[in-house]
Amino acid sequence: MKIPDVDLDVSDRDTVIKLFPEAVIASENAKEQLVTHKTGLYFQQIPKDPATGLAAFPYKMAEDLGYYKIDFIANHVYDLIGSMEELDEILELPVDWSWFTDQRFFDPNDRNHCLTHLGGYLDLCRKYKPKSVEDIAVLIAVIRPAKKGLIGRPWGEIQEEIWKVTAGNYSFKKSHAIAFALLVTVHAKLIAMQLS
Repeated sequence: MKIPDVDLDVSDRDTVIKLFPEAVIASENAKEQLVTHKTGLYFQQIPKDPATGLAAFPYKMAEDLGYYKIDFIANHVYDLIGSMEELDEILELPVDWSWFTDQRFFDPNDRNHCLTHLGGYLDLCRKYKPKSVEDIAVLIAVIRPAKKGLIGRPWGEIQEEIWKVTAGNYSFKKSHAIAFALLVTVHAKLIAMQLS
């Protein structure tokens, strides 16, 4: 049985990692040596490389051996939200889908006014004009390397192909993309409140 991938978005990854001193930092191969995986931790008893202290097996090999990592992904949007109650209130607010074609939501000089996950993709958003959380999820998935070849094709074709797993290539999971899309809509709402 394959264990599902677990990603947790956090405000400050380094602070979270310090909370788990017994966790083993995941590794990956780079030029024939082990280097730190940018987000992954193991909470299992996985062997460590004595020279680096990292997981002895690169994460892909570790997965094949039955180990699973949990990825803690830093996202600055959480710094903009004061409490869970505030997040609940923001989630209840309506989305104006025209925000996703508005230059003011894609300001590369201000990370608080540059949509998380889609900040560099104004042209893509203008081409496909998202109208739902699922549309945002598709846009987030289509910018991943395994699916970038779909960009430029008709929207219906992209929607048909985007969640299909391509042999040998990393495909973004729909569940991850939907979670990211919800965060993108929260960020859009926060930007809209700041602009008004």
